[in-house]
Amino acid sequence: MGFTTITDPNTGRVGSVDFRTWLSVTWADIVAHPDPEQRRRHRAAGTGVDYAEGLTKTVLVERVEQTTGRVRLRRTRKRRLLFAHGRGFACVNDGSAFASELARHLAAIPGQPAQPQVTESTCSVG
Repeated sequence: MGFTTITDPNTGRVGSVDFRTWLSVTWADIVAHPDPEQRRRHRAAGTGVDYAEGLTKTVLVERVEQTTGRVRLRRTRKRRLLFAHGRGFACVNDGSAFASELARHLAAIPGQPAQPQVTESTCSVG
C-alpha cells in the first residue's frame, strides 16, 4: 500500500504515513474524545480493520494422488476477484478530476454514444 502525508496532531509536524497509521489518526479525529488520554488510546487502538484480510479466501480443493487415484481435500488460499461484473469502488483524492479524466477516456473509445450536452436552464416559480 502507499503512503500519504498528514499533520501529526500531537506534534503539528507534517509526515508521511502508511494507510493503517492514517486510518488510526483519522479514526481518533472522528471520535474526538475530549480526554487526551482516551484520544491517545483510540489512536493506538486504531479501527481494527485489516484492509488486506478481504483479499484472500480459503477454499477446499481436491488433490488426486496420481499413483493410487485417491482423492483428498485440502485447504488453500485464493485471491479474491475484485471489481467482478463491473462492480466495485475507487478511492481517489480528487473526485471531479477523476470523473473528467474517466469521461475523456470513455469518449475516446470507438462506438461509444455521444455525451449528452448539458444546457443551462431557468426555472420560474409562479
